[in-house]
Amino acid sequence: VVTGLTVDSATNTPNLVFSWTAPSDRGSYITNYEGEIEELTSGGVDLGTANTIAWDTAARGGTTTTATTVDLASFVTASERYRFRVRAFNAMGPASGSTWGWSDWSDEAWTFDRPAIPTNVDRALVSLTGSNPVDTAIDIGWALDADYGGDTVDNVYYEVYAGTSPTTMSSVGTVAGVVPGGTPSVAQTHYFTLSGLTPGTHVFFQVYAWNRGWQSLAAVTPYLELIAAALPDAPLFTSITSDGTGTVTLAWDYPADDGGAPVLGYEISYGASAGLTSQVTTASSGDTSAAWTMGYTDGTTEYFYIRAENNAGWGSWSSVSCCDYP
Repeated sequence: VVTGLTVDSATNTPNLVFSWTAPSDRGSYITNYEGEIEELTSGGVDLGTANTIAWDTAARGGTTTTATTVDLASFVTASERYRFRVRAFNAMGPASGSTWGWSDWSDEAWTFDRPAIPTNVDRALVSLTGSNPVDTAIDIGWALDADYGGDTVDNVYYEVYAGTSPTTMSSVGTVAGVVPGGTPSVAQTHYFTLSGLTPGTHVFFQVYAWNRGWQSLAAVTPYLELIAAALPDAPLFTSITSDGTGTVTLAWDYPADDGGAPVLGYEISYGASAGLTSQVTTASSGDTSAAWTMGYTDGTTEYFYIRAENNAGWGSWSSVSCCDYP
């Protein structure tokens, strides 16, 4: 009797590929395999009585065959559920057994493509743990892709994998595919929080999409690496000087608390009146000073703010600092 009957990965829709372990030929080569497919749904709805479809590799008594795989694309339709069984023939007829040599029925399988890979996978654009990230949890987010592989969004879900290295990741939770709360206001539609982390822990993430048939072919590539961190404190300016020709030099301290992750960079906002403006310049992570030509007017006062970024995002702006120019 044929054993080891499994359904293989789908490559398109409609398509089902089954494989099995060849049985002993009992001293007379196997001439062909005969199969039966049962269609269990129609229009995605369970049938009261399964529709049986016959399948055969060759006419009985034909040439030898060692085939142990069959592609049933010509027998199935998209978005339906099927199961399959098979039996082998040699010159003496079908395999012996109480049911005329049939294998057990395979697991049921849907004729779906794999769903699309989630997009915009990154640290969550909205905080799930309060107004700001905390250093014992990481919020991630991603966007729903409307390609469900032929299935419906009600049957799609996401599975999140996480670990301290790409080779130690394991499943840490699932999220339903239906977008909660209607149309999102940001470029992410779904979120997940991994909590109970030690501050400063580096965590690798992948997000897979599932429909009723398959897992998405790949997850996030490259792996998303984040650090369990809070937002950094605002740096403080230590000096603001000008050379009298329109060039200003700023110096500041590294944040008193970097949130548990190294500072990635700084932003400095400046303008002729108090309050944040669209005039912003940047500085790299290793800098604690910057000089640039502002083109200020003699006898004016300029106002400055600074903030720092780490792996958790941008921290708050500093309080205002000002400088009077001669």
